Amino acid sequence: MAAAESEVAQPPTDFLPLALPGGFMALNGPFFGRRRAGGLDLGFVVEERHTNPAKVSHGGMLMSLARLQLAAGAAAGAGLDHLPRMMALSFDFLAPAPVGAWVEGETEVLHTTRNLVFLRGLLRIGGQPVLRASGVGRRGEEGAVALETLFAAAPPPPDLAPPPDDRAAGFRRLRMPGLFNASLAPLYGRLEDEDRSFVKGFRVGPRHDDGRGFCHPGVVLSVADMHTGFASLVHDDLRSFVPSISLNF
Repeated sequence: MAAAESEVAQPPTDFLPLALPGGFMALNGPFFGRRRAGGLDLGFVVEERHTNPAKVSHGGMLMSLARLQLAAGAAAGAGLDHLPRMMALSFDFLAPAPVGAWVEGETEVLHTTRNLVFLRGLLRIGGQPVLRASGVGRRGEEGAVALETLFAAAPPPPDLAPPPDDRAAGFRRLRMPGLFNASLAPLYGRLEDEDRSFVKGFRVGPRHDDGRGFCHPGVVLSVADMHTGFASLVHDDLRSFVPSISLNF
């Protein structure tokens, strides 16, 4: 059930709107950030459109914020001009994020080398951890987002219309529950008869864009979250909730 209007949190006054490139972040924002000495904290208010079928924030939404939190916090904390490209990511879901909650992140820079930065982060609601993240980012990548642009003027709104139905052979369109899944649609799936494995796919469109003409990592994280949960339902010996996800890019 959605929180009453009086229960919906507002961003703290020292958090400012972020100007994030690409269709995926524009479709699921707004996101907010706060510069502080030696760091940068990000956050968002959970809305109905961010929810999964359980009516709490979709895991893909939380992972998308956590990934950005690691990268932006690394740039601010390690004195980098640009956000590092996150290469390896691991997430642990600790508690649900209900509608109306203000989710706030923080980053700890564990170690830096000439090319890499090792990171740990948390997302919290009112001081209570809801997601733990760790990652390794690569510094100096061509086309990386400049830290100073995060608080610049918002970019022109991209085309956020769903792409036309365009599936590969053997795939059927999925009708996925949960409002957040609409930001990823259309999605397609195919169930393999021999081993009951489930294959899921999508055609990258403008709403999946990262601002550089590539699929946003948040889309991959979101589809991975759905895929692990959905695949677990296919097998009787697994539960639908998957507490941890790790990916390499």
